[in-house]
Amino acid sequence: MTLATEALRGRRASGMNLRLILLMVVLAAMAISLVLPIPGKQQGSLVLGLCLASILLVLNSPAWAAMPVLLTEMTLSSYYVGDLGMSLRLLVVLLGFIVSLPMLRRVSLSDPLCRRVLLPALLLLVIATAVNALYSESDYVIKYARYQTTQLLAMVLIIAVVATVRDVKKLATALCLITVVVSIASILQHYAPSIAPYGLGDANTVRDWKGRSIGFSSSPVTLANQIAFVVMPLMGVFFSSAVGVGRRRILALFGILLLVGGLNFSYTRSAFFALAPATVALALCLKGRVRIALLAMVLLAVVAFQLLRGTGLIGSRYYKTAEDDRSAASHQALWDVGFAIAMDHPILGIGHEHFEEVSAQYVDELNTSADAAGGTSAVGKERPHNDFLSVWTSWGIFALLAYLALFWGMIRNYMSALGHSDRLISGLAAGCVGGVVLYAVNSAYHNYMDSSSVLWIYAGFSVVLARLARLDSLSRLYAAYLARQRSQQEPLGR
Repeated sequence: MTLATEALRGRRASGMNLRLILLMVVLAAMAISLVLPIPGKQQGSLVLGLCLASILLVLNSPAWAAMPVLLTEMTLSSYYVGDLGMSLRLLVVLLGFIVSLPMLRRVSLSDPLCRRVLLPALLLLVIATAVNALYSESDYVIKYARYQTTQLLAMVLIIAVVATVRDVKKLATALCLITVVVSIASILQHYAPSIAPYGLGDANTVRDWKGRSIGFSSSPVTLANQIAFVVMPLMGVFFSSAVGVGRRRILALFGILLLVGGLNFSYTRSAFFALAPATVALALCLKGRVRIALLAMVLLAVVAFQLLRGTGLIGSRYYKTAEDDRSAASHQALWDVGFAIAMDHPILGIGHEHFEEVSAQYVDELNTSADAAGGTSAVGKERPHNDFLSVWTSWGIFALLAYLALFWGMIRNYMSALGHSDRLISGLAAGCVGGVVLYAVNSAYHNYMDSSSVLWIYAGFSVVLARLARLDSLSRLYAAYLARQRSQQEPLGR
């Protein structure tokens, strides 16, 4: 049976019973937590065990090979497994590849849907490695190339193993459940930090971040990126009516509210504010009254945000600017310095390793307003807090164009999937358009390029959904052809 036939029918041969495998995963996770413990983090050790043991889910379906990658990205994405000498992110990607080697044939530059994202990603990797080699020692060049290759392989793995509508439903459901757990942890860390679950941090970490929740990661910025990755696709499914009516719809709405609540308590302003343009993008992908309702909802949210200022109902941090907040001021100072560096080195950049060193030479060129809240103290110590600017200053204009092309390729793929006859697929596609917009806005305020594979995971799923839409279109055309043939033969039979 061909891959196309499998995908058109939306099913694969079933493997082992899922409940039995889940029991095996839990037992294996407990064993791994004892063999590879995270020092002083019992809960984190168990999460680490789950990230690795979840590879056993492939006994049910090959699509589950992506589960360790997704689970790691939502929890311990920054963890380094010292005993094995590699990051957890690289380890789970390698595990996924080992169990899915025969399926890698599905990833090909000859497929235009795949080429839209794979080619820009490859170009970015090649340019970044070449420019880094001009400015840095080989150890750093190899280290960063390995990190970028891990991101690229995460995208390739998803394209390879996720082939049917059923595969998408399985992974989407699991990812939503994981994110709900992460969001509940975030909410508990705000209201009851001493009893809340953690991964890489603890209650002291939350206090060090001045009350900002961290989920199972070690940073509220990472937590915001994790929740933002899922909230828009879930909204797309909800507002496209893919979950129908009744209990499922209520659960989906409750899930959205939990995710937004968890995101709120990260107090990551860029992610929270990016919900507005992301929701607008989602609305433009939908039709009829839903579009109008979403646009009205965004407008009301903006008005309510202004009216609630000073009431205490919304955290005061969301209202601070570069004039009265050191974080915002440091962002502004780093952007000013980064743009000046990009203007002086537009073609090849300065290499990824040297931004802190070079930026210190530009302190005197900053406006005095940039130091209103101590923003200049970050110059020479931190990266630019803007992925687009970071790509440009690190590797030059051609790398930036490749990076932008990756976004464009994803959007094109997701837009092509909007016409799928299954509302779940079309709703996910619409939500992922909003998710990519949210990521773009949020990453313009942070250094996610150096800490997250979310963008590459989005790219992988864009190919998956676009392929399903293409096969769905062919299926409908073939069904229409058969219907015409039957209608033409009926008069002859009489």
